[in-house]
This record gives sequence, C-alpha cells and structure tokens, in this order.
Amino acid sequence: MLLEAAVVLCLTNATDTAAHGLVHDGRFKTTSAKLSGTSLTYREPVAETPFPVVAAGQTGCATFDTLALAKPQMVIWSGQPAAAGDLPADRHGDALCRSTAPPQPGQRVRFIYRKSLFGRLTCKETR
Repeated sequence: MLLEAAVVLCLTNATDTAAHGLVHDGRFKTTSAKLSGTSLTYREPVAETPFPVVAAGQTGCATFDTLALAKPQMVIWSGQPAAAGDLPADRHGDALCRSTAPPQPGQRVRFIYRKSLFGRLTCKETR
C-alpha cells in the first residue's frame, strides 16, 4: 500500500558542481496570532524533506509519499552541505523545481538542473 502512494523524484545535475536540495509541498499551513495589537502570520510548508546530494553530471532519485507531497517543489542549492541533512540559511536556494502537474502514485518525475543561456541556474521538469 505504501509503495502505491509513492512518487519518485529524480534530479539530473548538468552543472560542474554538486547540488543538494529540499523537497516540500507547494501547499502551506498558516498560523496567525495577535500580540499587543499587532497581527502576525507565519507560513510553513505542509511537509518537507531533504533531497540527497547529486554529484556533477549525475542523476539522483529519491522516493516520496504522494499523500504528504501533493504538489511537490524542490529547492536546489549548488555545492555540498556542511553536514549531512544541513540546509543553507538562505532558504530561497539557487533554483526552484516545480512539477507541471500533480504526480500520480508510482510516477517518476524528472528534473534537470543546469545553467541557462544567460548564466542563471534553472531547474525544469523533463518528460
């Protein structure tokens, strides 16, 4: 049953340096509070999990639960993390990979991470 609800995300790293990332759901949960007359709102992803390091010129894949990640997005950073599972303080990353459609259970979604013609790092879904 769990295998039926899994989706495989693959990242092809077409750059000259290693890359790592964070997969999170495109949906957010919002927490609001009022403190001394000031309204505060905090948004965080419904679910998130690290994506393993992918060496330059290689492809790496990981399996994720489609029930927790209905709209998966992957934030990618260049280079190796300082320690296993560590993420940079800059949560925006170098590129954002978005799936064009919600993945179906058992589906393999492939992204390619590369430099664009203008030198920026981009991430695109490939089918």
